[in-house]
Amino acid sequence: MNRSKEELSKCRFMTYEEGGMYYGIGWVRFRKIARKANAVFRMGKRYLVVKEVLDKYFEENGKGDFLNGTTNKEGNSRN
Repeated sequence: MNRSKEELSKCRFMTYEEGGMYYGIGWVRFRKIARKANAVFRMGKRYLVVKEVLDKYFEENGKGDFLNGTTNKEGNSRN
């Protein structure tokens, strides 16, 4: 099922692929961030991400830092 960004913004749960599309990053990077945020749960064979938990994590830790590949709020690079 392909959901639009508008639909995803209103949803409570999303898959890794949908999350990557919604946040504009690859699904592997999205998966790592979601796991670090403890926003992932398994339903049967499918892994879902709780958007509310992930958004709260981004607010507390700086969303741009994770999406741009930096490690902290100050914007220091991982390099």
